[in-house]
Order: sequence, then structure tokens, then C-alpha cells
Amino acid sequence: MTRDPRQIEQAFRRVRWQDFVLDFKRSWFVWAAVVTLVFGFAYYSMMPVHVAEVVHGTAIGAHQPPSEDNSAPLTIAVRLETDATANVPLPRGTLYRAGSQVEVAIIRGDWPPHPVRYRFVRYVE
Repeated sequence: MTRDPRQIEQAFRRVRWQDFVLDFKRSWFVWAAVVTLVFGFAYYSMMPVHVAEVVHGTAIGAHQPPSEDNSAPLTIAVRLETDATANVPLPRGTLYRAGSQVEVAIIRGDWPPHPVRYRFVRYVE
């Protein structure tokens, strides 16, 4: 009695899959990593943020990140009053004006590690 080679291959695949599931259930490290990632994402998502300050700066350059459907926002480099340079995403429909004065909001997270983001507010006339 000979078996079809496909049936034999399916039986081996089924056994390999069952072994993988059993190893996954027994591996505490994988479960710890998954739980850590879920809690880390929840912590970062629930972090309250506030506008720390609004500063002025000069637009010194622009960059369009590559994307397949051209959905990435235009990013401008802004030299702030403190001589620091920040990359700020420009809202859709806002034209880039080289060398113009811009107003940028600095947004800080309230919980450690206190991440900082920058948001374009407006062009200063």
C-alpha cells in the first residue's frame, strides 16, 4: 500500500505546525516579549502630552520622504531660536517657502522618557 506524496507532505507539515505551537506555548521568553511589546505600546499610546512652548525659527530646507503612493508628508528643517535644528512635518496643503520665518510648537510627553515632537503652527509674516 503506497500513499500519495501530497498526503505524506501534508502529514509532515501538520506535525511541524503542531510542534511549533507546542514550543510557542512552552516558551516563556516569547510570551514575555509579546506582553512587554503590548504594554509598551499601550504606555506610549496613553501618554498625556502638552504643548511645552511655541518658538520661532527659520525654514532652511525641505525633504519629501520616499513612499510608493506619495502619502508621506513634506518635512521641513527649521533652525530654531536656540540654534537647534528640528525636522517638522508640514501639513497637507501648506506650501513650503524657503527662508521664511515659521512658528513651531514643541510638544512634550508627561511620562518618562518624555518624548519631544514638533508641530508646524504657521508662517510668521
